[in-house]
Amino acid sequence: MTDWSGEDYAKISALQRAMIEEAKASFTLAETDRVLDVGCGDGFLTHEMAGIVSGGYAIGVDASKRMVA
Repeated sequence: MTDWSGEDYAKISALQRAMIEEAKASFTLAETDRVLDVGCGDGFLTHEMAGIVSGGYAIGVDASKRMVA
């Protein structure tokens, strides 16, 4: 398995971030919901979801330790 660099990924992930922004429009989350982001990469989406579920929680996991570091 490849151990990606989260910092490097953030520099080249404009397409993924644009797709996240589009997908967020279809999310219906309550402030107390719980979110599990499997394959969270550098945690961009997890961070965005944490802002929405301020009374709940958002957890991101990724197989690459360096990605979430």
